[in-house]
Amino acid sequence: MSEIDDQLQNLCKAIKNAVPDVEKQAKITNVGAKVYEKVLKDNTPFNPHHVDTSKASHLRDSIVVQAKNMDGVVDGSNVVGFDTGRKTGINHDRIAMFSNNGTAKAPNPKGKNFVDKSIEQAKPDVYKAMESAWHNGMNGGGND
Repeated sequence: MSEIDDQLQNLCKAIKNAVPDVEKQAKITNVGAKVYEKVLKDNTPFNPHHVDTSKASHLRDSIVVQAKNMDGVVDGSNVVGFDTGRKTGINHDRIAMFSNNGTAKAPNPKGKNFVDKSIEQAKPDVYKAMESAWHNGMNGGGND
């Protein structure tokens, strides 16, 4: 694990211990999620020739932030990802997986590994944003 990974883990543990209110934790982690959302949107492959968005939005326009964990439990965390298509019928999450990982017929798509690169690129700014939000009183009370 890298140094920034350790720092992010330690920050999340510290926030969870110092801010017992799940809603306040979610506000702090949402600040970091918004930073990652912007980096992911900027790095998501975009086809300017795909102009008909009446049936399906662009992949980069289907990024969602939710104030719950991967299992749908509200626990103070936020999840950033692509729309799963429950409402629209278009599973952008699946499309993003193919664009990120490639397929047997297209093993090296344009923008391959854009999700992984976005995660690594965003980590330092996510850390700074969450730490700043926590120390600037977003926790609703005193902190260490």
